[in-house]
Amino acid sequence: MNARRRKKSTTWRSSSNITIFLILLLLGLVWFLFFYKYSVIKILRTNFLLNQKTEQIERLARERDILEEEKVNLEEQDPKTIEKKARELGLAKEGETIIRIKKENENEEDN
Repeated sequence: MNARRRKKSTTWRSSSNITIFLILLLLGLVWFLFFYKYSVIKILRTNFLLNQKTEQIERLARERDILEEEKVNLEEQDPKTIEKKARELGLAKEGETIIRIKKENENEEDN
């Protein structure tokens, strides 16, 4: 009687190896996406902040241009207009005292 040797099932072993490989691959991908020094999440966050700062710089540059234009216009106008703008900002001439009178509803807002 020839005893036939039973072949060991290699499908279980190979499917187990594939499963372990896929789990390790998934863990590596998660680590790369979230925890790595140059992770995708950090890059996206940095790009978002960069875009915000770029927009802020552009907005401030536009405001600066408007203020420069207003400054030139004020310098070309008569001194009364300049004095009026200065007083709107709460400035006073040398030797003057500013007296501010609060209205009743302003007192209620302060409390």
